[in-house]
Amino acid sequence: MRSQNKHSMKWLMTVVAGLIFSLGVSVSAVAQEEAEQEVSTTELQKQFDQSVLDLKENVKKIRRAGVMHFMVASDEAYEYREKWEKQVEAGTEIVKRINEAALAIFLRQDEPDTSVASIVGIYATQLYDEGKLEVCSKLTRKLLRLFPEDPALKNDLARVGIATNEFELAEKMVDYAMVEKYSKIEQMLFENLAILKQNAATEELINASALKEEEPRPLVKIEIRDKGYYIIELFEDEAPETVGNFISLVESGHYDGIACHPVISHLLAATGVGTMQESRLLDYTIYDEQEKPNHHFHLRGAVAMRQFGFKNSASSSFYICRVPLPNLDSADTVFGRVIEGMEVVDSIRNTATLNDKEEDEIIDGSVPDIIKKATVIRKRNHDYKPNKVIETEQQPK
Repeated sequence: MRSQNKHSMKWLMTVVAGLIFSLGVSVSAVAQEEAEQEVSTTELQKQFDQSVLDLKENVKKIRRAGVMHFMVASDEAYEYREKWEKQVEAGTEIVKRINEAALAIFLRQDEPDTSVASIVGIYATQLYDEGKLEVCSKLTRKLLRLFPEDPALKNDLARVGIATNEFELAEKMVDYAMVEKYSKIEQMLFENLAILKQNAATEELINASALKEEEPRPLVKIEIRDKGYYIIELFEDEAPETVGNFISLVESGHYDGIACHPVISHLLAATGVGTMQESRLLDYTIYDEQEKPNHHFHLRGAVAMRQFGFKNSASSSFYICRVPLPNLDSADTVFGRVIEGMEVVDSIRNTATLNDKEEDEIIDGSVPDIIKKATVIRKRNHDYKPNKVIETEQQPK
């Protein structure tokens, strides 16, 4: 795709990318598809073209202020520094306008021009880096339809495909010569692609069988403060111990007001241990169920109860897989899946990273998102309560 751009557009893309990434410009991906619906495509194109011209002029002013800052006497330099900062701020707003117009045009037109597609390509990369995988997948698919021979786009679609459980697509698009350049997590996923395909097929069979059951699976709604909500479908038939404990905790209000931590980009979003003011560790644990013959797998959207290094050591801490994590299939019990609101899970603020030893490290200054309310919105007609582990049955793994 990039090879088809004109020299001037390459220069503009470089400027746009630099402003997006170095200045931290962020555009709401989910809202953009519905934005500017009352504005005609012709008007959007005019806005886009004018914003491009504005950006070119803005960059000239930034360069001029920067040069003058170093050329004039020190007592005058601060004036040009202020001019430079004002122009950078203005440039940031122009880039936002370009992004908004380009994305709206791209989503509306069957054949958007190369300049629009180029900017959306930069934007799609940003979305992937931010973990907004569903929107990234949609944009990348259309980009590849426009530029079917672009190897970089094929690889981009392979990466987002394997992260979103589209394993057949990932297998079709991947260039294994490029995999060594991916992150450790992405390399692990492609190394386990055959296993992931098998796991996904097994999940489909289990879930199809559940549709035939007389009693539907329980549902829990989790509201994240200022973000929205997601809904979990619970695998009561396959993980009754874990589901019984989870529903009892939801109904007791255990999760209300609790912090979402650790939350790790392109990995998982965990919660269930405490608030910003207090710990909510339980005085009991529950039995493992991940070794049952009909257990579920750690695919994207899977909900699992977190253990703490010992057999039968799970209690209230659970996590949602933002990507498939087959390495955890034998470690933790998957007891549900997100069936609505996965984009909310993706938007939960990251609070930790993985170090070289694959241990959680808190991000300095991070403020976790909070569960506003957890509600059981459907359950079966019986009591739900934890089956607590006898202390002697809690052993090192």
